[in-house]
Amino acid sequence: MKDVATEADLTKLRNAVHARLGNVKSSNMSNWRVGNYNLTSIAALVQETEFEKGKATETFVFVLDGKNAVLAGYNVNSNDLITQ
Repeated sequence: MKDVATEADLTKLRNAVHARLGNVKSSNMSNWRVGNYNLTSIAALVQETEFEKGKATETFVFVLDGKNAVLAGYNVNSNDLITQ
């Protein structure tokens, strides 16, 4: 993610989601997968998240390195994010 977004960009995204949807009320994992691509282990977690003002599907992609997991991607999909 460092190659495509700065920490400031990610903070702006997080703040925009929070401003539109509010605080998280609940979040449940709906799907997950682990795989090895080009000798890199990846874990993807899909969360169905309910916020104060709407719902979203969030996908977190982590690169696994031994005991460490580093966030490599984040996607939020929500009609409420656009319409609120």
